[in-house]
Amino acid sequence: MDRSNFDKIKYDRLIEPYLEMYRYLFFHQGYKPLQINEMLEIEKAKLVNNPNLFVIPQMALCITTVCNLRCKDCVNGLPHIKNSRHLDVDAVIKHQDKLLSAVDSCVQLGIGAAEALLHPDLSKVLEHYLDHKKIGIVLITTNAVKLPPESLIPLMQNDKFILRVSDYRNLMDTSRLVEFLERNKIRFHLDNISMWTSPGGVEKRCKSEEELKREYARCFTGKYCKTLLGSRLYPCSRAAFLADSEYIPASSTMGLNIDDYDSTDALRLALLEFYLNDYTIACDYCDMNIDKPRNVIAGVQFGDSSLINKSECTLIKRNDLDGLRSYNDQLIEAKEYHEQQSEAWQQVAVKQENIIKDLQEWAHQLEEAKQYLEQQLSDYRQ
Repeated sequence: MDRSNFDKIKYDRLIEPYLEMYRYLFFHQGYKPLQINEMLEIEKAKLVNNPNLFVIPQMALCITTVCNLRCKDCVNGLPHIKNSRHLDVDAVIKHQDKLLSAVDSCVQLGIGAAEALLHPDLSKVLEHYLDHKKIGIVLITTNAVKLPPESLIPLMQNDKFILRVSDYRNLMDTSRLVEFLERNKIRFHLDNISMWTSPGGVEKRCKSEEELKREYARCFTGKYCKTLLGSRLYPCSRAAFLADSEYIPASSTMGLNIDDYDSTDALRLALLEFYLNDYTIACDYCDMNIDKPRNVIAGVQFGDSSLINKSECTLIKRNDLDGLRSYNDQLIEAKEYHEQQSEAWQQVAVKQENIIKDLQEWAHQLEEAKQYLEQQLSDYRQ
């Protein structure tokens, strides 16, 4: 691969996603849009001018393959998992730390990939990575079925922590969790999800290499969500879970075994090559980025329909939700636009104020010069 092509692929698959995750980080830190854009330009210049920096946008750290729902169209294929279990957190931390030793920065670490709140030793993982200097945000995604235990509250109140709540279930669970989070001043993001893109079944599709490359280039999780399960780093969470259950065979494009590398330099090089892969066979077991993907209702369950009750007694009828969400997005865009315009006008006002001050000073100097010349003229006439 020639240098220019290498740099382009690195920018597309690492730097651009990294900057987008930084935008997310700055937003949650309370910065305004103009400030965010200025800081992103500084960060971009740093990355472009230091090509040896190895930064990654986001990682998913799997601590469990257990979930308390059985969603038919689960992107990770959790209902098909053959050996659901909680992983040993000491081993999890050991492998994640080894991986982080080979990179310079990771904007966001997502803990879980299944339902992390079910793991009895979650606090140990949270405490370790909330204090990690290479990580900007620690995020957990939950389906809102289970409230966090009281013992986690102090950790979840950390400025680096965000809980993402998937709101595709019923009023009672989501409202109960939101009330808990607000009462305990825990930062959270509520995802109002009514539709999913179906990943399809766990069988092999026999796609061509060209199709695999095209779909991998489209894939959000392929860029943003490399997943560590055990000692192996996978292209995405779905790949991790299906490979763990032996639906997908091992290959160089499917995962990187952290234990195969004794030196940090060797691991760093292998990680970079893995991140810059232009396809993975995991896409041969997924339909999310095919030309005509299928949209499905989010959160529909296998078996017991009482697990997810989408009645009209929810916060809002699902048919109205998309329209309100679109309207909310427009309001946010309008708010950001007017904030930018306000800041721009404030800058203009400051400049105009400075100009007025300069003009007043010049007028004062001219008046003094006039008085001086009049005095000289009077003296001359005398």
